[in-house]
Amino acid sequence: MLPDRDGFYVLEKIRTESNTPVLIVSAKTEKEDKLNGLNLGADDYIEKPYDIDIMLAKISGIFKRRYALDEITDGNIRINKASRTVYKNGKELEMTTKEFELLLLLMENMGRALSKEYIFGQVWGNDSFSEQQTLTVHIKWLRQKIEDIPKNPKKIVTVWGVGYKYEGV
Repeated sequence: MLPDRDGFYVLEKIRTESNTPVLIVSAKTEKEDKLNGLNLGADDYIEKPYDIDIMLAKISGIFKRRYALDEITDGNIRINKASRTVYKNGKELEMTTKEFELLLLLMENMGRALSKEYIFGQVWGNDSFSEQQTLTVHIKWLRQKIEDIPKNPKKIVTVWGVGYKYEGV
């Protein structure tokens, strides 16, 4: 019920360009309106009139969820996706772009064995001119940076015949 456009139209446009948090505050109270807003990507839907404390709690929850997803932590290793930094025991590690992307992919799939082909395709792209041996080299470099004993890895483990897996603590 905006002056020029429907709010759902605005939400659709926002979602085509951004993943910014969206909270709908509307006088429309029908179930279909709420479902439409949420299905289009709104983080929450509040009916007017609303309690300001409830609204503030919902906004706080949205931001906690949103920004908690920007970090992945496993024991002494922490990745901040927003700043593209990696820390071991609180100390920032120097990472190349590919090392960061590789570690992020492995940690986002913690406990899952990923094939070498899948990892290579995700990090380097299937149409890359690099060879798959590049993956092996990058795994070695990552282990040197994040493992306590790189020759006896506990975090980035080889799954023979498949690829690699990040083992959580």
